[in-house]
Amino acid sequence: MGVVFAHSFPRAPTNLVYNARSVLRGALRDHQLRDESWTSQLLLGGRNGQRNGFYVASTKASERRQILRLLIDESFRLEASSAAFLYLDEESAAEILSINDDCVPVPAEPDSYIRLREPSLESYLTDLSSKQRYDVTRDLRRAGGYPASHRVQPDDAARIAIYAELAASTQHRHGLPADPGRLANYIARCAGAGAEAIAFYVGDESSPAAFSLAVVYGDTLWVRMVGMEYGPVGDTSGAYAGVLIYGPVKWAAERGLANINVGGGVRDFKRRRGAIAEPRWSLIRPPKGIHPDSSYLARFIRESAAHFGNSHSPLVDTLITRYENKSE
Repeated sequence: MGVVFAHSFPRAPTNLVYNARSVLRGALRDHQLRDESWTSQLLLGGRNGQRNGFYVASTKASERRQILRLLIDESFRLEASSAAFLYLDEESAAEILSINDDCVPVPAEPDSYIRLREPSLESYLTDLSSKQRYDVTRDLRRAGGYPASHRVQPDDAARIAIYAELAASTQHRHGLPADPGRLANYIARCAGAGAEAIAFYVGDESSPAAFSLAVVYGDTLWVRMVGMEYGPVGDTSGAYAGVLIYGPVKWAAERGLANINVGGGVRDFKRRRGAIAEPRWSLIRPPKGIHPDSSYLARFIRESAAHFGNSHSPLVDTLITRYENKSE
């Protein structure tokens, strides 16, 4: 048994996080990306921008390959000019690429985790370097201590609206489209999906200066959204680190959770506070007739992996060798 979710877009998504042509920029030549055949798009797996995948029940290698090949083949038969598996972990990406040559592999912004050796706050702090512990102490002092937290209820419209405005503020600051109404709907849906949704906030409960939304799934606390107010020069007074990292780590440790996913982006900031970056990949099947230039793609993978700090990845070496051999 196996499952792959599919989202059909009759027109390419306006959100560039989910737009295959945008994700491919640099992997294909410019004239290939301007081709008029880039219209409808099939997005495979989860539409969450954080972590993607598929489900195959069998652990036997030959059976997994057979089931996964059927899932991919059937998915690619759905009507769409292009298809994409976005933001896969490296193991899942390698498994798909081992059975399918139609996808163009693109290194994505790594995912960052804090993995607790033991589920305790002491374990987190002990495993940090002295410089990292200094940064933690400084952040907490500036923010006034650890953030408060509460479970988010889907019908708590007033609180959700406040959080949505903060999230919109952060997205606007980074040049991303943001609709507070849609963000509020997303928060409510996370809270009502059955898993535990937790808000971490700094400041007064009725008018927080910063917040994050996290969801419990398995043995991991997934931080899904961050929003905050900014000072005159963009300063967050330690609140960003508090709601993104320290509050979630403390909460997870107290409940015996071993892993905290703090998402992609700002890798150095997260690394200085104990997070480990793990490679992610996007796999895109371009429209018919559009094929990558092998030497061009090999160079793109090498440069992108270096940019994201993934040059040590075994999959990077495998793919560079594959495409360099094809170009000879």
